[in-house]
Amino acid sequence: QGFVELTDGSMNYAFFFYYPYSSDVTSGTWTSRRVGVNVDQSSEDNLYASDFLWTRYVLDQKTQEDITSGNANYPVYLTFEKKTAVQDIHCEKEREQDGTYNSVITDPSIEIDGNNNSVVIGAPFDLSAGLYGTSDLTTQNQASFKPYKISDKTTESVYRMHMTPQTMKEWGLKVKVNVGTDAQKDTTVALQDQFTNLEEGKLYIIHIAPKGNGHIQIVDWLQ
Repeated sequence: QGFVELTDGSMNYAFFFYYPYSSDVTSGTWTSRRVGVNVDQSSEDNLYASDFLWTRYVLDQKTQEDITSGNANYPVYLTFEKKTAVQDIHCEKEREQDGTYNSVITDPSIEIDGNNNSVVIGAPFDLSAGLYGTSDLTTQNQASFKPYKISDKTTESVYRMHMTPQTMKEWGLKVKVNVGTDAQKDTTVALQDQFTNLEEGKLYIIHIAPKGNGHIQIVDWLQ
């Protein structure tokens, strides 16, 4: 919360806001601010650093009329847009005969094998327009994304991670988990059968059952 005083009546103004903040953004880098995700998001700091929120404010949202010093005399309320594709992995717990629940699924990760088609982990972002660039991308052919545990409920544990929006091409998301005391078991959720893009502002809810099988839901990000 704060105030910005506009003193030059001959100029138009538009404000854009983003998170996480970067002090190295200047007027010369507004259209190419680097936005990326950490492959290891298993810590809270790395998870939040991989998130990206953005919004732009002008006087009239319909006409996109710019702000001037003569009409900027009231509070501004902002609604940020989620600019990452968010994955929540719900690891369901096994119900015992006594009614308690046991965590048999632990340490999930999302494995990507690009098969010569790289996964994007960073891209330039135009802060004035709210759009990702399509060139000068940061890519990897293989990646093992580590999510962060955001909650541990009675019946499930939930892990979260962010990815850069992109077309999936030939690669897919493979959820790898530890099931019970057995050796690590690979569980593949056939995401390619349900969609072809990882979209910004979408939440991909991946459910993994105690036996290791899973399914996915895709919803708009509303938080």
